[in-house]
Amino acid sequence: MAYLDALDAWSLWHRHATLLLPGPDRDAVAYVPATAYDHSWAHAARHAATDRVLSAAGLLACRA
Repeated sequence: MAYLDALDAWSLWHRHATLLLPGPDRDAVAYVPATAYDHSWAHAARHAATDRVLSAAGLLACRA
């Protein structure tokens, strides 16, 4: 599956909650290798509410 740009991929995600086409119906299991934990996602989640307030006030978020 190829996407024209990031907005194209996001649009598909928004409409179908997937970035891949559904595969054939079978009993096979797909192996997805583990990745390292990315602390930036947890950091962003912790600060999301504060970022919304700052954004509503027209201020930039602080990412110290």
